[in-house]
Amino acid sequence: VQVLQAYTGVLYAHDDIELATAHLRALQEEHQRSQRFIDYGEGTRTDQLEIAAQARLVEAQLIEAEDRLSDAHNALRALTGTGAPPSSLAPLQADRLARHVQTTQKNPVLPLEQWHERTLAHNPELAAQRSLLEAARHQLNQQRAGHLPNVRLYARSQISDSNSENVIGQRYDTDSIGVEVNLPLYSGGRVVAASRQADNTYAQTRHELDAATIELLNDVERQYRLSRSSQQRIEAYQQAVAAAIERLEATRRSILGGERTNLDVLNAERERFEALRDLSRARYDYLLAWLTLRWQAGVLNDEDISQVAGYF
Repeated sequence: VQVLQAYTGVLYAHDDIELATAHLRALQEEHQRSQRFIDYGEGTRTDQLEIAAQARLVEAQLIEAEDRLSDAHNALRALTGTGAPPSSLAPLQADRLARHVQTTQKNPVLPLEQWHERTLAHNPELAAQRSLLEAARHQLNQQRAGHLPNVRLYARSQISDSNSENVIGQRYDTDSIGVEVNLPLYSGGRVVAASRQADNTYAQTRHELDAATIELLNDVERQYRLSRSSQQRIEAYQQAVAAAIERLEATRRSILGGERTNLDVLNAERERFEALRDLSRARYDYLLAWLTLRWQAGVLNDEDISQVAGYF
């Protein structure tokens, strides 16, 4: 899950750079188009100033995206130990992911309660925390046993045959059996102090288990809702991208008819690139939520990992 998060972080930053670069090229084309309108006496300097202002803003966003790409690449390299350049990473195949989303929508979805049950039963982190709690309980019982009497049953058999120069030829067989009872009267407060410490450790471990359970169940619900909402977000952003492209073309045609201005084109361009960026983010969020949910529920296997890898 951490590798996928770092991997998609690199891809998202790389996508953001490509979109920002494309946005800059589009603004440059708009600047040239606006200049031609000015030359024909139809444009205004205000349009060019607006284009220049948006270009500076996109340049700042490009610098931020480059910084995010460097940070994400360093995080991925720290996890994998390889320094492959971001351009060499396999991109997300949107058509393959779209088929997965469609298949998921057609299949019945497990309710949130069943994901909670799976998490409580199979999550490895909760299992480890329960083992720590059980160990703390045994440690507490061990320390409290210092107040209890010790009862020991023993049996001993001893054979001596000419064991010294004065008893040559003499043999002794000694057998004994008995019960020893050790009743502790006073140990200087050691048992009380150790028991109190063990009791505090047990209480702390129990509270940590409760806190981890609540936090994990909340995160399971968050990933569950994110995986469900990301499917709807992907469809919504796909429609938004298509609508933004149509609006951009219509706005450019309206300029020729004198009904729109270059400012309207700039706004349409910005909305198109924002929709493309949000669509990219929604796809990565869906994959992360889907994989994280299965990991938290303790049902993640090699087949699931191979399935996610097949989308790249």
